[in-house]
Order: sequence, then C-alpha cells, then structure tokens
Amino acid sequence: MHRVTRRSVLEAGAAAGVSALAGCQRGPSIAVERVEVNPRRLYAGESVRVEAVVVNDGEEDGTATVAFAVDGAVVSSTTVRVPAGERVTASVSRTFEAAGTYALSVDGVDAGTIRVEPAIVVRDARSDARTCPAGSAVALAVTVENRATVRRTATLTATVDGRDRRSVAVDLAGGERRTETLRQDLGRPGERTVAVAGVPVATVTVTDAWRQFGYDAANTGRDDRTMGPTEAVEQAWTYTGRASRASPVVADGTVYVGFGNVYVESDRGGMVALDAATGAPRWRVETDGRVVEAAAVADGAVVFGTVAGNIRDGDTSGEVVAVEADTGEERWRVDAGGAVFGSPAVDAGVAYVGTAGGGLLALDVRDGSEVWRREADDPVIASVAVDGSAVYVGGRGARLRALSREDGSERWAFETAGPVFGAPSVADGVVYATGSSQDPETYAVSGALVALDAETGERRWRAATNEWTGTGASVGEETLIAGVGLSVRGYDRETGVERWTVEASEYGTAVASRPAVVDGTAYVGTSGVNGGSIYALSVADGSVRWTHPGDSALSSPAVLDGAVYVGTGFSSLRALRER
Repeated sequence: MHRVTRRSVLEAGAAAGVSALAGCQRGPSIAVERVEVNPRRLYAGESVRVEAVVVNDGEEDGTATVAFAVDGAVVSSTTVRVPAGERVTASVSRTFEAAGTYALSVDGVDAGTIRVEPAIVVRDARSDARTCPAGSAVALAVTVENRATVRRTATLTATVDGRDRRSVAVDLAGGERRTETLRQDLGRPGERTVAVAGVPVATVTVTDAWRQFGYDAANTGRDDRTMGPTEAVEQAWTYTGRASRASPVVADGTVYVGFGNVYVESDRGGMVALDAATGAPRWRVETDGRVVEAAAVADGAVVFGTVAGNIRDGDTSGEVVAVEADTGEERWRVDAGGAVFGSPAVDAGVAYVGTAGGGLLALDVRDGSEVWRREADDPVIASVAVDGSAVYVGGRGARLRALSREDGSERWAFETAGPVFGAPSVADGVVYATGSSQDPETYAVSGALVALDAETGERRWRAATNEWTGTGASVGEETLIAGVGLSVRGYDRETGVERWTVEASEYGTAVASRPAVVDGTAYVGTSGVNGGSIYALSVADGSVRWTHPGDSALSSPAVLDGAVYVGTGFSSLRALRER
C-alpha cells in the first residue's frame, strides 16, 4: 500500500518563511496527511478507491475541497469539514475503462501509479480450415475470458491479411470464459492470413470461383488463376428450366443461375443450384419477383436481386434476397426500394446493389443489415463496380457516379454518351464505362467507351463507337473487350485505340453478353436471326479460337476449371468443355 506522509497545506497566501506551528496557528490549518490507493492493479471496468486523511492543525474548525487527479487532470473533488485538531478521511472511487498505467495525485500530492490490465483476453483462436472456396466462409473458434469482476462486452474483430473484416460483440459476466464461433469470408483467391483480436488463427488457401457477375466486385471480367478451353469444345451438359436470361456464377462445385420472365408480370422467379460437373439440380427456391441477372456468392450465401411488377409501365418493385449456398434456405430479404436489374457486387462482406428506383444500397451479407442507403433520381439498370475506396454506378440518366464505399456520399460525376446499360469496370486506378443512346426520330445510334481517373473522374480518353454499346468492357492485361453493335471489339487500355474487331453476326441483336477473359482468351455469347454462337477469341488480336453454335446467347459466361457456363436461348444453361 502506497502511503504519502508529506503534508499539503491547503491555505493560500501563506508568507514564505512563516512557520505554522501546531497549537499556535489561529484559524484552521488543513493539510492532506496521507493517501491510500486500493487496488494498485486492476482490470478495465473495475474501480479504484482513493482515501485521503485530512488533518486540521489549527485552532478553529474548517472546510477543504480535496481534488483527485489522474495524469495531472482533476477528475473529481469532494469537500470535507475538519474540526480543529481532528482528522477526517475523504474518499472517492474511480472506474477505469481503458487499459494503461495512470499517475494519481490528491491536491498535488503524489499518490503513485496504478496499472489497468485489459479485462478481455483471447485464450485460444483456431480454425480447422486450410482451404476454402472463394465465396464460402470459414469457421473461426475463439475462446475469450473476462478477467474482471464486472460484466464486460468484448469486441472481437477478425482480420484477413491485416484488414479488418468482421466484428462481433460478446457480452461476458465477471470471470466468465466462453468459446464463440465466427464465420468469415476470406475474399479473393490466394493465401490468406486470418487473425482474431490480433491473435493469429490460420493461413488459409482460398481456391478460385467465378462467384459474381464480372468475376470480381470490380467487374473486370478477368480471372488470372483459372483456365478455360482453348481448343474445340463439346457440350458437357445442358439444363433446361424456367425462362431465364440471367448470367450464371460458379463456386465450390455448384453453378447458380436465376430464372423468371422479366416481361411477364405474373411469372414467379427464383434461383436454382446445379452440380457443376453434371448439371443435376441440387436445390431450387422461388421468390415473389423475377431474377434477371447474376447472383453473388459470399459468406456462404447466394445474394441476388428481384424484379416484381410490370416493367412496361414502370410500376415495379424489388428485393435483395440471400439464401444459404448449400441448401437454398432463406437467410434474409430486404426491400430494395425499386426493381433490381443488375447483380450485387460483393466486397469485404458488403453487397452493393443499385435499383431502378434510383437508389443504391450497401448491405451486410451476414444478416442483411443496412450499412448505408443513398436515394437518387437516376435509375440504376446495371451492376455497379467496387474498388478499395469507391462504388462506381451508371444510370439511365447518362451519368456515371463515384460514391464513397463508406457512406455513399458522391465523390464525382461524369456525363456519358447515353444511358449506362452495361456495368462499369475498374482496374489499376481507371474506370471504364460505356454509354449508348438512340435518336427517337432517326433511330440513329450513338455510343462511346470512356476511361476515367478513378480518383477524380477526369477523362483519360474516349473512343466513339456510333453503335449500341451495352455490355460494358472486360479488362484484359493490355486490352479492353466489349460488345459493340453486332461485333466484339478490342481496345488499347492506355489509349482507347481500336485494336481489332470480330463481326459476330450479320443480322440480329446487339451483343449483350459481357466477355469473360481467362488466360488470354475472351469468351462471349452472340445473337443472330437464326440463332447465336459462343466465341472464344484471342485477347491479343481477336483471332477466333473456336465457336460453338447455339440459341441466342444473351447471358454473360462464367469460366472455371476448364469449363464455360453460359445461358442460351430463353431457358437453357450449357456447360462446354474441350473435346
């Protein structure tokens, strides 16, 4: 126990050199005689009790205000009355919420230091996972203990490669020890180091998956880790179900594709899961609205948007729905505030979704809770793109906007050549976007592909197409690949100069399939009067590596482990592999 014996005279104005002798001082003479602090070591959330013995050596009763300071700052005080010739104990309690070492004093008299230790400690953190498919979640078992005597709430934050990903609050009684299980999506393929509350858990290899539209949240449409067929292909299997134009995604041996005829108000839509090797159905769920674009697989869930109502008169609504990836059981659903024609873009456990009502939502994939919501007057009819700092969203109002991924506030806006029907993409600090419009009297079509600085929105280059450009651009190493009118074209990423053109059809509808770029090959579906084809093109020069006939291929392919998965016609999904 720390004892302070030096007296602190509280009277002000005493002249230097004048002795205040006990029994000779007229009036009160009050001083702090000693200080006791208990305990000296404690845990965050616990309290320290400070007792100061105050003595009056004067001939008259008096009062004194005793000030208690922590690190030199007065945090509390108390007033005591001390009879002449008597001692009085003044006490105060102080709770310390944060760990650290603190210096205490009473009326300037040093009372020593106390040490506050963290109340919550992680006793063990482990995971049995050593590999994990992208889009799945690993289980992290964390044992935590509250060493304090009072109830405390622990915030356990999981990090992946040093970046905060998920925080969970755990309420613990005094002295309680408990094991909690966290489920964490590890993000992109590769080696990932996982920790909880700073305690290393495991290094997990995340295997590849084409788990969302455009492969990743940035909508690059490019996967450098997998392989696709480069020689002539054959149909491995086909699945024919309900009406669908949605693009497939594939993760952990399962293909997920939405269904529902967007033009039929009464049609019910939903999602089906198929075995990637055989095409056999694993589960199917129905929703109130139609699913017209790709889902996103993240955190063990399949997240997708719906369209309900009549799209011809604009009287539509929609939801964002999440179901369990392995069973199809509903996890959550959220009213989107408008029809969802694009795909969710998922990054770091947050799904970003645009709506035809002009809104943009950021939702926690775990439970559907709203991270933020931004309302605007520009209908969003395509998927968004996300990088480390912003969400890039195009609209029917011929504008491309960059919004903060933290709160949805607008960072910049750029006027495009027309409505942005294709999802923008972002790579290496550059945003690529297309815009197209048609004169209602002459039916003349104008369009352009632009490259913008991701930080400022400043235009780097513009390539006029003068044809319908509605697919958005996929990002090769040096080349952008986009559907332009009835052709597929490659553009130099640095300059926008056209490198090559492949005429996919003489007559038919504009190319609406977003190319998938894998290992120097671009896979894209085309549509014609008498059917369509799936093309494999060299990214470098546009040379045709193979074609495969089929119905109009309006969906965007997913490529993984040597197979191409693409929707054809209005109700079929095909898997193509090399012969």
